Amino acid sequence: MKKDNMTNEQLLDEISKLKNKVAKLEKSDSEERYKGIVQSTASCIVVYKAVNNGKDFIIEDFNPMAEKVEKISKEKVIGKKVTEVFPGVVEFGLFKVFQNVWKTGKPKHFPVLLYQDKRIQGYRENYIYKLSSGEIVAVYQDLTDRKQADEALKESESRFKSIFSEAPIGIEYYNSEGSLINVNQKCLKIFGVDDIKEIKGFKLFEDPNLSEESIKQVKEGKPYQYETEFDFDLVKKHKLYKTSKSGKCFMNILITPYEILDIGEKGYLVHIEDINDRKQAEETIRESEASLRVAQQLANIGDWQWNVATNVVQWSEELCRINGYDPNLPVPSFAEMSSFYTPESWKRLNEVVTKAFNTGEAYELELDLIRTDGILRQTLARGTVDYDANGKIVRLHGTVQDITKRKQTEAALLSSENLLNATQQLTKVGGWEWNVENQTMFWTDETYRIHEIDPTEIELGSGKHIESGIKCYDEKDRQIIMEAFQKCVDEGISYDLEFPFTTVKGNRIWIRTTAQAEKENDKVVVVIGNIMNITERKQAEEALKESEEKYRSLVETIDEGIGNVDKNETFTFLNQAAADIFGYPQKEMIGKNLKELTSPEMFQKVLEQSSFRKKGKSSFYELSIIRKNGEQRIITITATPIISKNGEHQGSFGIFHDITERKQAEEQLKESEEKYRLLATNTLDTIWTTDIEFNMNFVNSAIINFLGYTPEEFIGLKPSVFTTNESMKTIKNAAEQLVIEFKRGKLNQSRFEVKQIKKDGSIIDVEIRANLLLDSDKKFIGFQGRSVDITERKQAGKEIKEKSIELKKQFDISEKQRIATSVIMKDLSKTTKVLKAEIVEHNKAEVELKKKISELEIFNAATVDRELKINDLRKEINELLKKLGRKEKYKIVT
Repeated sequence: MKKDNMTNEQLLDEISKLKNKVAKLEKSDSEERYKGIVQSTASCIVVYKAVNNGKDFIIEDFNPMAEKVEKISKEKVIGKKVTEVFPGVVEFGLFKVFQNVWKTGKPKHFPVLLYQDKRIQGYRENYIYKLSSGEIVAVYQDLTDRKQADEALKESESRFKSIFSEAPIGIEYYNSEGSLINVNQKCLKIFGVDDIKEIKGFKLFEDPNLSEESIKQVKEGKPYQYETEFDFDLVKKHKLYKTSKSGKCFMNILITPYEILDIGEKGYLVHIEDINDRKQAEETIRESEASLRVAQQLANIGDWQWNVATNVVQWSEELCRINGYDPNLPVPSFAEMSSFYTPESWKRLNEVVTKAFNTGEAYELELDLIRTDGILRQTLARGTVDYDANGKIVRLHGTVQDITKRKQTEAALLSSENLLNATQQLTKVGGWEWNVENQTMFWTDETYRIHEIDPTEIELGSGKHIESGIKCYDEKDRQIIMEAFQKCVDEGISYDLEFPFTTVKGNRIWIRTTAQAEKENDKVVVVIGNIMNITERKQAEEALKESEEKYRSLVETIDEGIGNVDKNETFTFLNQAAADIFGYPQKEMIGKNLKELTSPEMFQKVLEQSSFRKKGKSSFYELSIIRKNGEQRIITITATPIISKNGEHQGSFGIFHDITERKQAEEQLKESEEKYRLLATNTLDTIWTTDIEFNMNFVNSAIINFLGYTPEEFIGLKPSVFTTNESMKTIKNAAEQLVIEFKRGKLNQSRFEVKQIKKDGSIIDVEIRANLLLDSDKKFIGFQGRSVDITERKQAGKEIKEKSIELKKQFDISEKQRIATSVIMKDLSKTTKVLKAEIVEHNKAEVELKKKISELEIFNAATVDRELKINDLRKEINELLKKLGRKEKYKIVT
């Protein structure tokens, strides 16, 4: 049905199918990319699953780099507890970090430490994260090689110094200008010089024994070796240096230009060997040995002789070449030659030589010889003895012939067949051949092993091979494989197929079978095929499908920024953490070049680092980037090259960390430290620090006015030098108390007074405020404090105290007087109150008296009985007058 004739429902269904296909392709591409990142990273990545509520962890995944570093295959660790695979993990301290990250979800950095157990050991640096799925991820690196390299460098430097000073030949070092820097003792002896100072700075290219051509060659950076007849009289004539030698001497000289790229150092290394004696000996025997040497080279035969009396062994030049031995070195003794043969060959040689010594019997045998460069050679060794006049054996001599090529030719045919079978067994690839004309089938040994068929059960070449083999395929696949086989036989069409397969013994496997035809005159005459066991690959593919989602989750949820760039520094992939670091949406970052994210200067730095990746090297560096909002951030990049299967550089894999806040903190710390230094230096108070043993290791310039010492004199002193014995007890008690409180988790300050002795011997009173000095890891490393001279303050305090005592005495006297006055005033007040009351009563009596007198006068004019009443009134008046202390007024008549 044409698409333009489809109904709406059919079109929607077609669109849905296309979308599903696109989604599958995108998922496959994404999963392949995630897999590639984790599989190709230079870091070890291990995924753990917590069990028993975090009491232990089971290994769920193990990347190739972890297999390589830990020397164990992924199959042997998956599903096992971390404490079983790495029994030292608890003592190492990493196990607690696993538990902490699993509980809190916060990533942790575990610094470089030495991990070891009975199986492995090495330096590791770990970064621990928790996935959203709850699994724990350890990302770490093996730093063992770097640690070992540091130790090896130290050992190498020590060995070099020993070799240089004890070398049997003269050695000279010249700088890039050709000026002499150093020589060893052997060199001084060769040139008759007593002290190196006499020749230091000697110009190499001013040596009259050097030709212009040799100087030119050396300056062009090429080594130059020559033998020369050195003229000491010429040295004296030109006054080059003082020498005790005269005349001429043959020397072998090698001048080698050198350049140490790491430090940019260039110069010339000169080796000098005194060969005067050797030259004379060589001249004597040169002509007699010339013809023999040529003959031995042509025949590939070397000769030797062994003087029994002197135990001296001599080798010809050809024998040295056969053994790969330097003819200029001393010839090894017979006993030392054991290292030149395999153990079995040495045993046989030792037996026949011993027999020759005892019986004089000559020998001839083939031996396996190991050259000094490690190359194995086959040789034919012959030996015989010489007698003196008394019939005593005085010398053994013989020949050694290199017969390796002959032996190799003999073994080539035999080994080719064995190699084929061995290769097929190792690769699990069997071969077969069907002769179309003869209708015969032949299987290799591995083909029988794959089918699990005994080769003796089927007649060689029989067509029953096909019948037996086809039964191992599933019934639904038998027709497919037979049709493919028949097309290859009839038409020459090759095939490459994969099937499930059941061996004769019932074992279920997967196989891949291929075949191609060979033709003569356009007719198929032979079909050659392979059958290979691909079960492991199929199982790996299934395992891969299960792990791909885990890898994707790992890359997307990990806190580290991860990304890939091509060889032009354009992003082809990055995770969300990396996108957040660069400040762009994740999709927008794909296809963006680093040049767009940095300044021109920073991008130049990227290109310089990228040059390392093109050489297959990783690197770590800092980079300033510009985010989408214009904000500048500082990041670190750990970059690893991505190499294709054919060895071509395709780009880089990077891990990114934003360190902007850390950098800012470092700058703030630097400013703070500078402020503290200025404050400590310029304050009038004496600021000081000590180590744990109270040795002064810092003091500011205020110490000059304080105790009369300069800072240089004061540093290194102990407090006991400038403190009285009694006050030292106070200092020690205060220090001990500070340490005790620190162990309890408290960081206190101590304040106390002591007496200290100035440089001129006078004693002053000092107030000290001290606390513990800790390093960046909060470890106690000493004490720090401030000292103040309080002598004048103490004197002023004493005077104030005396004044206070005198004032108190005066106050006490004044207080007593005040109290006495207060009592008198109190009594006076009381008396006054009584007088006031009496006056009030007196005034009342006056009023009452006036009233009674008025009444009396009224009564006088009253009725007849008024007399009695008046008499009563008169009595009352008289009583009142008495009370007032006056004389009675009336006389009472009874």
